[in-house]
Amino acid sequence: MAKLIFLLSFLIFTVSTFSQSQKEKLKVFWPEEYNWKTIVNTDDSTTSFVQVIPEKENSNNWSIAGTIKTTKNLVAPNLNLIIQSYTNAALKESSKSKVTVIEKNDSIKNI
Repeated sequence: MAKLIFLLSFLIFTVSTFSQSQKEKLKVFWPEEYNWKTIVNTDDSTTSFVQVIPEKENSNNWSIAGTIKTTKNLVAPNLNLIIQSYTNAALKESSKSKVTVIEKNDSIKNI
């Protein structure tokens, strides 16, 4: 009986541990005509950040940039708050910044 309880406890622990480690990943296919190069690629326990620019441009003088920022384990009351936060941050960096929301789903709560 002790072996059965141990085995059952181990099974529950293993399932809960592995189910929490599942991650969702976003793959972006940037337009090929720009021949993108990565200038920033960071990943830690709270955020992931990737920035790309056209191959012939440099990080101090670029005409277009692609950015993906992922905040891990974030809970926010609604999507508009997050979008506004990113827009404000982009405009703070450059008044000519443009933010384009590619996809939005308002039916999800407490994201």
